[in-house]
Amino acid sequence: MIETYHDKNRKIVWVCIVMHAKEQRESPLFAL
Repeated sequence: MIETYHDKNRKIVWVCIVMHAKEQRESPLFAL
């Protein structure tokens, strides 16, 4: 399966969100 530019971009954004959530333990994403 070929990854499109949009898929790569979304993956990078998701990683940034996850990393930020780990720093901010109160983040709703971290609670999931």
